[in-house]
Order: sequence, then structure tokens, then C-alpha cells
Amino acid sequence: TAILEAVKSINATLDAAVTVVIVEDGDDNANRRPPEDELYATEAARLYNEDHPCNEPTPMTHSIVRLTPAQLIKKYSKPTIQTLALWGSMDTRNSLIISAAFHECQTLGIT
Repeated sequence: TAILEAVKSINATLDAAVTVVIVEDGDDNANRRPPEDELYATEAARLYNEDHPCNEPTPMTHSIVRLTPAQLIKKYSKPTIQTLALWGSMDTRNSLIISAAFHECQTLGIT
């Protein structure tokens, strides 16, 4: 919400938002309540659209990427390590989510 508030404070608008959430392994994920981060981000995007009339008629889209820890590591470790040119630090671990978000942006055609 800090980013959304900052955008609002300078009278700018956003076309899209991406949220990456980590979900538990298992086949029963469909029957579980979404993670709190997902619920929070979804509500923040809804409120942004509600409070930002200049987005009409096209509201900000909100894409949610759900990955298990294993999926996140398998898919994003190599490109993240190559981009950062390092391995074994907190920078690598913390950057996996950002890599997943940037990949989603690329998929959506957001540059």
C-alpha cells in the first residue's frame, strides 16, 4: 500500500500491479483460504481502483502469481543468480520474488 499511496500523492496512475505469493505444497490448495498477503494485496488494489477515478474507464489490473517454495526456487534461482552475479547471500533469496514479479510483467507486456 505504500507504493499505491505514493502514486496517489503525486497524482500519478498505475496501469497494473503484480503480487507474488508463496503457497503451500499440496493438491488441496484450491480449497484453502488464500494467503494473507494475497488478501491484503487484492484489497489494496480494489481500494486503489475505487479511490482513483482518473483510472476510469480502465482500472488498474492486478495479477497474482502463486508459487510453492519449490517452484519459486526451481524457476527463478538460475536467472536471479545470473542477474545478480552472486550466490549464497540474502540478496539472492530476497530477489527470487522480484524475479517472479518481473517475469509476470514481461508475460503481461509491461515494460
